[in-house]
Amino acid sequence: MTTKSMREPRRTNRPLVEELVQPRPLPPPSPPAHLPPPPPSQDEVRLRAYEIYLARRPNPGSPMDDWLRAERELLGKYAAAKEASGCRCSGGKCSRKAEKPAV
Repeated sequence: MTTKSMREPRRTNRPLVEELVQPRPLPPPSPPAHLPPPPPSQDEVRLRAYEIYLARRPNPGSPMDDWLRAERELLGKYAAAKEASGCRCSGGKCSRKAEKPAV
């Protein structure tokens, strides 16, 4: 004969607390809002140099001059975007505090 205290605890269909509490994955870190776009890639420079070549086609010129002009133009746009963002970063380290995004 078994008594109530000797019986195994009654298992219900409800999950245990440990089964319910699952750690949520962290969202990926986002870059600070004030950072400018990255500098132009080699592909962007190549495309702009080709556009310059097509624009001057009947006139003489060198591919190196087209490339250097494309770099100057794109780096000028990058510098303007960096200035507009108010970012004073150098060497990959930011001196400004990142603005917290609204949640």
